Amino acid sequence: MVKFSVPEMHCGGCIASVTQAVLRGDPAAKVSASLTTHLVEVRSSLQPSRLASLIEDAGFVAKLLA
Repeated sequence: MVKFSVPEMHCGGCIASVTQAVLRGDPAAKVSASLTTHLVEVRSSLQPSRLASLIEDAGFVAKLLA
């Protein structure tokens, strides 16, 4: 599982946009997100850098967490 900090996520629409962006790159990915912590967790076969790019292409900053 890969975790990202996405501080600009503020609503359900933001979560939907992030989720859809990841799923466009990997339709089999599992995505969960929290508005409280601004964390996005992704289970995917894609590299973390590619996942970050997909999230950023949706208009959000995605910082990979250790």
